[in-house]
Amino acid sequence: MRGEAERLFRESLAVREKIFGRDHPETGQSLCNLALFLDTRSRTEEALGFYEQGLTVYEKALGPDHPLMESALDNYILLLEKTGSRPKSDTMRARTEAHLRRIVERAG
Repeated sequence: MRGEAERLFRESLAVREKIFGRDHPETGQSLCNLALFLDTRSRTEEALGFYEQGLTVYEKALGPDHPLMESALDNYILLLEKTGSRPKSDTMRARTEAHLRRIVERAG
């Protein structure tokens, strides 16, 4: 069952890359979904790599203040903290807080 789930996540990623291209938000979503799945299977290093790819796609396609970026970044930070990567997670957490401040400022 787990092998089938992973196969489907990877297949979804491949289809979205083919249809939308590597730098499309739909592809970013598939990258982050696969990362989340791998994290639940304790495949941390793989998950971190897919989160990083997904975040790169989101930031490039949607900008740093998009809600999808925030959600993926939160998951990435939690995974970093779980691995003991405190300096990097602290840097990313500061980035998230700056993002939230910009949103609040715009909302007025």
